[in-house]
Amino acid sequence: MRNCPGLINSLMTYVQGQVERGELDDKSVENCVCILHNLSYQLDKEAPEHFSITDDETTQKQKANEDKSKNSLFSSKSTKNQKELSFPAMDTPNPEGVSLLYNRKSLQMYLFVLRLSHNEATLEACCGTLQNLAGSKNLVSTVMSQAFEKLNGLPLITSLLNSANQNLQKTAMSLLGNMSRVSNLRATMAKEVLPQVSSFLSSVTPNMVESDGTIATACRMMQTLALAEPELSKKVFNRNLIMTLSFLSEDM
Repeated sequence: MRNCPGLINSLMTYVQGQVERGELDDKSVENCVCILHNLSYQLDKEAPEHFSITDDETTQKQKANEDKSKNSLFSSKSTKNQKELSFPAMDTPNPEGVSLLYNRKSLQMYLFVLRLSHNEATLEACCGTLQNLAGSKNLVSTVMSQAFEKLNGLPLITSLLNSANQNLQKTAMSLLGNMSRVSNLRATMAKEVLPQVSSFLSSVTPNMVESDGTIATACRMMQTLALAEPELSKKVFNRNLIMTLSFLSEDM
């Protein structure tokens, strides 16, 4: 479908037009964003020719950082200044087709949808698109996660953790979990995300343990971000949170 002439351009143009008109809650926008969500799945694996991000030297440096991370309890601090990667293709002035799926202007559009839409299905698909782009455990995920943060996407994504819609909440948690793998985002994320994740975990009940995927992601992210900002973490660790974490560890 990605190679269907004009498809991606038409979808993006329509959604962008609706963003500009402030009309993002109708079914047509939902359908367009759902298609874009599907088209972004495993994009870097299925269209690798679009993702020439770094040279061997940078790759080796990242691997060295990862090796160091495995051997250090406080690895989040030791890799905090990880180099920001360069991906010029993201800023192509007039992208076409597949290039639109990861262009910075498109990411900006997705964030506008998250800010303005009240349609939960649209929000879930939009958040899922960002999750797909940040989901691979390679440099593509790093570049995309850094871009979301630079575009001030963290507050929008974090706010979705308060949703009563479990699917939307799960997708937002997964996206933030993916982003937390990028070491130089952790300090910023800790300030924005730790209070919300703490609140989520503090409210976990025995009946919620069935949604253990979301809970497991929250626990992993809690550990990662707490190590990145230990002083801040002291402020969010309260009695309820400690009791919940104790209960979850026993349940495992």
